[in-house]
Amino acid sequence: GVRDDGTFIDPAAIRSLDERAREYVTRALPGLHPEPRDFLHCWVTDLPWSEDGVAVWEAGSVFFVAGHNLFKQAPALGRTLARAATGGGLRAELTPEARLGEAQG
Repeated sequence: GVRDDGTFIDPAAIRSLDERAREYVTRALPGLHPEPRDFLHCWVTDLPWSEDGVAVWEAGSVFFVAGHNLFKQAPALGRTLARAATGGGLRAELTPEARLGEAQG
């Protein structure tokens, strides 16, 4: 977990992940140096209806996108947002009301 100020509640858990990653590289990728060059902690956005949810909010002529792993959807999102920004309207399945990514059933 993460505190409101962005610091980790359990830094030891992060160190443990680092150690496990190094062990994996040593075992599964012989020839690669297992020491990390750098660390990058990526924050993700979980929407209320799903960890994999995606939505676009519209405020006047400004569009706000939120979701998890959006890089995978970048080409389609880019085209869709460009269309919306140039007057073509936002696709209904991307509105928050559509709850894209919510488990069915």
